Amino acid sequence: MADWLAEFDASYRFMRVDRATGAEVSELEGFEGGGSISRNLDTDVYESASATCEGGLDVGADLVRVYLDADFGGEVERVALGTFVPSVPKRDVSSEVDRASVSMQGRLSELAEDAFDAPFSLPAGSDPVAEAAAICRACGLAVSADASAYRLSTAWTFGLSETSDGEGGSKLRAVNALLGIAGFASAVTDPMGTVLMRRYAEPEARPLAAEWREGADARFLDECVDERDASGVANVVRAVYETPEATVIGVAVDDDPGSPYSTAAIGRRRVKEYRYSDEVAQDEADAEAARLLAEQASVTRRVTVSHVYAPHVACYDAVTFAYRGIGGRFAVRTQELSLGAGCMVRAELRRFERAAR
Repeated sequence: MADWLAEFDASYRFMRVDRATGAEVSELEGFEGGGSISRNLDTDVYESASATCEGGLDVGADLVRVYLDADFGGEVERVALGTFVPSVPKRDVSSEVDRASVSMQGRLSELAEDAFDAPFSLPAGSDPVAEAAAICRACGLAVSADASAYRLSTAWTFGLSETSDGEGGSKLRAVNALLGIAGFASAVTDPMGTVLMRRYAEPEARPLAAEWREGADARFLDECVDERDASGVANVVRAVYETPEATVIGVAVDDDPGSPYSTAAIGRRRVKEYRYSDEVAQDEADAEAARLLAEQASVTRRVTVSHVYAPHVACYDAVTFAYRGIGGRFAVRTQELSLGAGCMVRAELRRFERAAR
């Protein structure tokens, strides 16, 4: 087992992967240095990559898998970085140059670009995670899914034009809707292209993937970007209870001059509204609005850091970070891998902090 805290020389290997069998059939020649891989939990397809290849690239319907070969002074650790669907949107050709720009999308793009040809219904009592996995497998993707005891309480139908529940659309949208109702995170892929379906847990409940601290053994650059985004903090909350008989609206206002995001502090109202179909009294609606006002008062803290590649850290993982007064437990939200020296990764770490009132 390699010591990833030690220095290593990085080189990269591009392999052709047979779509039908998943086997690596040959090494692809001509890929030049450079390129990048992007992983982002805020995007449906999660990952993408780019590279350049001399002489063009034609793998037919097959896939491309990218490897990092990390040489620790003679001991080489080979690590898969991603498995992609390639395309060649541009090729530069002249008497001196024949070079293709290769754009690659993660395998979830296959679900994002596919749709049901006819209405696809699931009866009440169905296991939504198992059904989401079945949709993926029917499209030729391998799946690794946590078990789930949740069952649909009503029938669900996909394959229609947008329904009142916002379902329909692509197969990927259907998969993520089924995972969401079961309390799972949205689907992502691992470096081998397997679709991962994981039960959602708050960052505090996730095991630590890494502890990054300033010092002689630090594997991150001596700089970072620290941001606090309070745009989601409301100072007015409305709890609207609507039934055929009556509408009751509870309102809570943060007008405390000592509160940093109150109407007094910022000079304007930021309103969030929550709607219910229950019948309640006015004091109950007001109490719910007050509870929601206190609950949603969180600031998004983002720390962007560049570090040497660590194979045990992926998006969604929890890490601790301590540097120049910045400290705490964060979740990895994005990763940008540079296919160069050290396989440097620019990562966004995120957590939610309570706004002081």
